[in-house]
Amino acid sequence: MIYSFSLSKNFIDAIEKEEYWELHSIVQFIIDNLIEKHNFFFIPKENFKLVKILKGPNASIFKELIQKLDKKSIKTKNEFTPDFMISNDDEKYKKNESYSLKNIQLTEIKYAKREIIKDLADLAPDKIKILDEDKNFQIKLTSALSKFLILANKITLIDRHIPRTFIKNEEIHKIKASKTMDCINKISKVSEFYGALQNLEYLKKKQNVNRNLTEEDVKTHLEKFFNGCLSKSRIIVKDASKNYALWKYLLDYRGILIEINEIFSFFLTDGHGLSFAHRPDSPVKLGLMDKDEVDHLISNWEKNIKKAANFHVFPKL
Repeated sequence: MIYSFSLSKNFIDAIEKEEYWELHSIVQFIIDNLIEKHNFFFIPKENFKLVKILKGPNASIFKELIQKLDKKSIKTKNEFTPDFMISNDDEKYKKNESYSLKNIQLTEIKYAKREIIKDLADLAPDKIKILDEDKNFQIKLTSALSKFLILANKITLIDRHIPRTFIKNEEIHKIKASKTMDCINKISKVSEFYGALQNLEYLKKKQNVNRNLTEEDVKTHLEKFFNGCLSKSRIIVKDASKNYALWKYLLDYRGILIEINEIFSFFLTDGHGLSFAHRPDSPVKLGLMDKDEVDHLISNWEKNIKKAANFHVFPKL
């Protein structure tokens, strides 16, 4: 999953007074365990006295820290509570007001590094698991997604199977997919949904689909469904009847593409598409796709998706 952290102004003021090697150790710990973690980003909450620290005897260390923080910085106008607050020892921050998971203080970084690393691993796992039969499933899903979707500039949902779900009239999958997309859209408006549809005649022969179903029927069903959960989003269903590369591409990428500040791109998936919680025998395991794979998705999007033929697009622009 994706996590956030902030540094207090007093923390920066305090470490400025440390000796060179102690300061280097503190800053390197922050770089290694927060800044350079692929799923952590920095939320600036307080202003630092940059002119002062960048002219001091340890300016080179602070310059590296500021440069790395800037690259992982997400500025937001929303009221946002970071997961981790890094502060000086004498500062009192309240959980769920100033941070949501842990307040890490200077003394801990100096003398309890192993314990903090263990806490970070326990509190910020790469994947989160939510059991289907959990009575609070929807609440937990909303809580997990809210932590970063609220910051997104653009959210794109991808699931090639959802259009086929209508044709096969798989009611349980329709309900689960609808609930998931409605949950996401309530947190932060979904910009686009991408799916695909195979040849209708092929599906009638191989997938036990109603033989009287027409393409116009399918389009009507799609519009009715998406108007119920993504009424203000752009719905693009691609024609995969003669395009296996498209069909395969959309199989590899099923989940949520999240763009933040037009700089950061994350892809959140559980490997089974957007019908979260439709498997009673196993938990939903939400995690981030490897950065190289996300880069591959984005760099090939125009060629493999945008230029492919459409089956149905709505609403019309």
